[in-house]
Amino acid sequence: MLVVLPACVAGPGNGPGDGEGAVPPVAADADPSGAAPPPPSPSPSASPSRDCSDPLDCWERSVPIGAFDAEVVPEASGLVASLRNPGLYYLLDDGPGTTQVWVLRPEAGLVGATTVVGLQGRDTEGLAVGACGPGDPVTCVYVGDIGDNRRTREQVRVHRFVEPDLAVGVPAEVGADSVALRYPDGAHNAEALLVDAAGVPYIVTKARFDSDTGVTGPTGLYRASGYADGTMEWLGNLTLPPTRRTLAAGVVGNVVTGGDSRAGHVLLRTYDAVLSFRSPDPAAPLAGLPTWPVFELPSPVLRQPEAVAFASDGCGYTMVSEGDGDLWVAACRP
Repeated sequence: MLVVLPACVAGPGNGPGDGEGAVPPVAADADPSGAAPPPPSPSPSASPSRDCSDPLDCWERSVPIGAFDAEVVPEASGLVASLRNPGLYYLLDDGPGTTQVWVLRPEAGLVGATTVVGLQGRDTEGLAVGACGPGDPVTCVYVGDIGDNRRTREQVRVHRFVEPDLAVGVPAEVGADSVALRYPDGAHNAEALLVDAAGVPYIVTKARFDSDTGVTGPTGLYRASGYADGTMEWLGNLTLPPTRRTLAAGVVGNVVTGGDSRAGHVLLRTYDAVLSFRSPDPAAPLAGLPTWPVFELPSPVLRQPEAVAFASDGCGYTMVSEGDGDLWVAACRP
C-alpha cells in the first residue's frame, strides 16, 4: 500500500504509431465525481479478439457499476472475476494480518468473506484466478502476499484454494496450500500477481521510484518454477509507456499496482492508467509479456487505484480504488 492524492485491443500495426510502447491520444475519461449513465451491456458479438483501427474504439467510457463498504475493505488491492461463478468477483484487502478474501457482486456490494486457512498476510496485494494445474479443468483462486514496501522480505508467499460454488453461499473458510518464493536478485516490492494456463504464478514488480531524480527503476517479470517453493526466474523488464494523464506518477512514479491475465492478454494497473499488453498470438506463453505491444486504455481518475480485472466475459474490465468503495467498468463496444 502507498497512500497517494484504474478485451478488445488492436493488434500491432493497425494504425499510425501503433506498436510496442505506443500510446494513442484520447479524450479525458469520465469524471468520477459526477453522475454517469448505467453501463452498457456487452453485445454478444463483442469479442476479445476483435481488431480495431484504434485500440480505444473497442471500449466504452468507463462508468461506475456498483459499490462496496470501504470501511469493511478499506485497502482494496486485489480484484479478480470468478470463473466458476459468473457475475461475482473476489476482493482482497492489503492490511496487515489479512486472513480473508471477500466476495463481491457489483449490484449488491459485499456478499460475504471466506477465511483462507493458513493465510496470515503481511502485505496481501494480488489476486488471480486460473487453472489449479496443467490441464486441470478445476479453477483456483491465488492470493499473493507479495508486498514489501521496505524490500526486506527474504521470501514472499502465494496461497491457493479451489474456487467454491458460491451459488450455495460463501463458505466460512476454505482449505488452501501455499508456496514460498524468492527473487534471484534480492528483495522486491510487488503488487501484481498473474497466473498462466498451467497454474504457474508470475509476479510483476513495483519499480522503485527515486523522488530526487524523478527516475523510475525497472519493472521486472518473474516466474515461479511451477506451483512450488523455490527461487523464481527473471524473464525480463517491462517497458511502461508514459501516461496520457500524469497525476500520481509525477509524485510516486509510473509503477505497477495490480494486474490480471487471460490468454495472450494482460492488463496492468498503474496509479494513473490501465495498460493493455496484447500478444499477436493468443496462444503466446505469458513469459513473453515483456515483448508484447502495449496500449493505454480508458480509465477514470481514481483516488488510489491498485486493482484491475477482466470482466467475467473476458472482454470488459473492472477497476477499484482504495478508500472509496466504488467499482468501475469499461465494457466492450459492439
